[in-house]
Amino acid sequence: MRTVLLACPALAPMGGKQRDCLAIADALKQAGAEVAIATWDVDFAKARGFEALSIQARGLSNHARLAAFADDLARQRRQGNVVIGFERMPGIDYYYAADPLRPRAGGLRALLPRDRTLSRLAEQALGGGKAYSFFLTEAQADAYAGAFAIPASRFEVLPPIIHPARAEQATKMVDIGSVRSTLGVAADAPLVVAVAVVARTKGADLTIAAMPSVPKARLVVIGARDPQEIASEAARAGVSDRVSALPYAEQVMDFLKAADVLVHPARIDNTGTVIVEALMAGTPAVVTSNCGYAPFVARGGAGVVLHEQPSPADIAKALNSVLDPADREGVRDRAAAAGLSLRADAGRWLQRIVERVLA
Repeated sequence: MRTVLLACPALAPMGGKQRDCLAIADALKQAGAEVAIATWDVDFAKARGFEALSIQARGLSNHARLAAFADDLARQRRQGNVVIGFERMPGIDYYYAADPLRPRAGGLRALLPRDRTLSRLAEQALGGGKAYSFFLTEAQADAYAGAFAIPASRFEVLPPIIHPARAEQATKMVDIGSVRSTLGVAADAPLVVAVAVVARTKGADLTIAAMPSVPKARLVVIGARDPQEIASEAARAGVSDRVSALPYAEQVMDFLKAADVLVHPARIDNTGTVIVEALMAGTPAVVTSNCGYAPFVARGGAGVVLHEQPSPADIAKALNSVLDPADREGVRDRAAAAGLSLRADAGRWLQRIVERVLA
């Protein structure tokens, strides 16, 4: 059985990319492959039961550290190892496209060290289909294939990224009252939940600015890397008593079930996995159209899809619409119906990756 090396430099933040990396590693391991993770966060990988290839973080900037990681990986990988990369860098055999493709810099900006380095690394990894790519949405596949001249034979679009454990949690009964009590939310207060490791990227600041116009509602932001940022935004908006931040927790599905609505007005989000998780929990969502999984909300009438750059007023209007007692039960029923069909896809993305890599 072949050895598979998963190259994920920053493993510890536990955002969607990192969670997917660990799930893929576990699925490959269960399929009988020898698995190791190349990362700066060796102790984090080992604590989760995986062999780790230690790569020292070198460089004063993010792009310099990534270039150094790619160089060190090339020196340390063993002959015959198959490498799945979670960043665009040379030497990988497969690319898991957890990140959206941003427009290439033009003019003088293209000459800056950051843009020049990232462009070079991406071209060396993907140009002409060097690495086989796993894309997460059709729109993403179109963007990458056009930018790097990737032939159709060198990529595939995966089913929705639904982790089996989350799908299973979605079927379990939860004491909603107990969860809301744990969160410090009164039984009659509308509960709005956001899941955002990088708060600004996921639009948490916009949601907080909208809260003064969403009467009596409580907002809980889960997983924010900088809770003080949430507190500062809430103080600025005058809603400190109605906004709180919690560290990321595995019982996030319980929080979604207890919520009246998920809010996810992301500025950038390749997929928005939390969107399908909310629907599986039977919770409607307010999301932006640039989220890869926004169509699941639109098709099922399971909330509101906003344009890419909503104002706080836009978000407040959408939240008040979903929380309107006249249709609150109806929108929850539609969310539950959309979530039921999504559960059938749980884990299929992992099966596709395992089958391809171990073929």
